[in-house]
Amino acid sequence: MRVGRQHVRDGVITLRTEKRRKGKEGEQVTIPILPPLAASITATKTGDLAFLATAAGRPWVKESFGNWFREAARAAGCPGAAHGLRKAGATRAAEAGATPHQLMAIFGWSTLKMPEQYTRAADRKRLARESAGLLLPLRRRCGAGRKFLLCFNSLDSAAPER
Repeated sequence: MRVGRQHVRDGVITLRTEKRRKGKEGEQVTIPILPPLAASITATKTGDLAFLATAAGRPWVKESFGNWFREAARAAGCPGAAHGLRKAGATRAAEAGATPHQLMAIFGWSTLKMPEQYTRAADRKRLARESAGLLLPLRRRCGAGRKFLLCFNSLDSAAPER
């Protein structure tokens, strides 16, 4: 939660993740500040050392921020929690074609376990979308090309049309 201007150089946030293996430092993550985030940072009052600050100007403690976010979402009639934004970002990136290693770089994961969950789900969705038409019957020209025959046998030697 304590990410602020001191972490930004040339439009890129660089930080270490909190989660880490015993005896190891967190993963270093470099995140380019995309235009929507830059506009939000510019338009929002922030604390001295943290972009996300309480009304008193102090950095949020992550648990307190999570509680505040959940209450604000509930008041706005939206389901979800702050961690859901991370999941939504990983899902969006995977569905846009991000590789597991790209997801590791963006989200600071040190193993392939988490990013592969997102890319597997995205691949499954994409493959289903691309292959659903294969469930339709094949149409084959018959005779002088005036009529079509519906054919469910893919072993037929005639070239099918979809």
